[in-house]
Amino acid sequence: MKLLRRWWTRAAVHSLRGHVVIVIVFLVFTLHVTTRREKPAEEEKVKGRDFFPIDFEEPREELARSIPPPPDPPPAPFHTLALGPFEDWVEARGSNRDFFLYSAYLDKRAATDQVIIVAIVKKGKSIKSCTVWSEGTTTEEKGRVKMIHENWNLPYTAALIICSIPKNSKPTHVALTSFPDTILAVQDMKARRNEGRMSVCVKPLHYEYDRALWLVEFIEFYKLMGVDRFIFYNHTMGPSIDAVVRHYMAKNVVTLLPWTLPVTTQKDIRTEGIFAALNDCNLRSVNRFTFSAMVDFDEFLVPRKHDSLVELLDTYGTKDSNYVFQNVFFYLYWENDTATVYDKLIQEGVSPVEGPGEPYLLTAFKTRRLKKPHKHGVRSKYIVRPERVLELGNHNVWEYIGRKAWKKVPPEDGLSHHYRICEYGGFDCLKQPSMVRDFRKDSILKQSALSSNQDYFQRSQRRLTESPRVFPL
Repeated sequence: MKLLRRWWTRAAVHSLRGHVVIVIVFLVFTLHVTTRREKPAEEEKVKGRDFFPIDFEEPREELARSIPPPPDPPPAPFHTLALGPFEDWVEARGSNRDFFLYSAYLDKRAATDQVIIVAIVKKGKSIKSCTVWSEGTTTEEKGRVKMIHENWNLPYTAALIICSIPKNSKPTHVALTSFPDTILAVQDMKARRNEGRMSVCVKPLHYEYDRALWLVEFIEFYKLMGVDRFIFYNHTMGPSIDAVVRHYMAKNVVTLLPWTLPVTTQKDIRTEGIFAALNDCNLRSVNRFTFSAMVDFDEFLVPRKHDSLVELLDTYGTKDSNYVFQNVFFYLYWENDTATVYDKLIQEGVSPVEGPGEPYLLTAFKTRRLKKPHKHGVRSKYIVRPERVLELGNHNVWEYIGRKAWKKVPPEDGLSHHYRICEYGGFDCLKQPSMVRDFRKDSILKQSALSSNQDYFQRSQRRLTESPRVFPL
């Protein structure tokens, strides 16, 4: 419109030339409007795309000729190259908010080959087929929605969309046939290289989480336990956590993925879409890491006899696919055990910082716990062999690749230490039978572990003092 106004102004200044310009502009404008009105609705839907609309009644061989392969996605930022391409949540265009898609993986672990799409789906919605691009051809393949069990009867659920494909095919892109405009790049899990022994998967960062010290403690603890990579999903986080995360990203310890949740947490879907995140993280870990730990930021899997989790799991051999640790609560309302910790710190040459309100390490200061751990499978946390599991929940694995093979880790071998407030609110949880943890029975604080790992406390303190700009506590 600005261009038209300029043309009209010039026309008013130059009379004869202006009349000619006015006529030309009017004819061009009329022709443009007429042309737009004559465009078919189908062409409008795919405006900006380099393919034509699909007639879903065409036979399969005609479908292959109607859609050229989509362009390759742009390269991922440097810190995520090791974990494959990513974008963010995207609505399947035209689905009326019934389907949101995040990532897609070529899965050849079972007897039949398939493409798995990590998705959020409105409850009760289904699909019948997927459109798959493979080696220059496009085909329509059978598809189905596999709802992840723990949806809590909310309007949306995390889901895996399973697209069956011919054996030994090499798909590069996939879309839901009913909504062909939204195309995902397919990550080939077989084409990966090993990157370490263990990854850690955590539910998305949310509510502007900003406990920098406790995140440093979490990362440094699990590094001592044999973890090579932390895979985080960013819904929201505070400035201090942002600084910590980017510090570890620069060291290639943390991979941070975008997580712009398309529905309302707790109202539409369970806890930031946690189950979509855990399952995506496991699929990213397949053929990259031997083990993947499924925990939260306030949960620490602590071995009792071994110096690391990897060392513990190696003693169990390779027959099991899932290692389940019993949960025990260390309620934050219980007192801090300053005497025990300060004596230990001073003995190891670390100067404690005293005073009310001073930051502290959860694993060191919180020594009182519930006397009786929960049973296996109740609030448990677990470590999997990623290539052997298909569907993961919060406290257990719902479906395995092949036979169900899980190990109940005995409490004398290790426990899941969960540091939190009372789970149902109030303070009644403090009335339950409790006991004080004996440091001497936790390998992380035994002298052998301290001497071989440069002291857990010193490592956490050093990370916090490396640069006040990196950790603005």
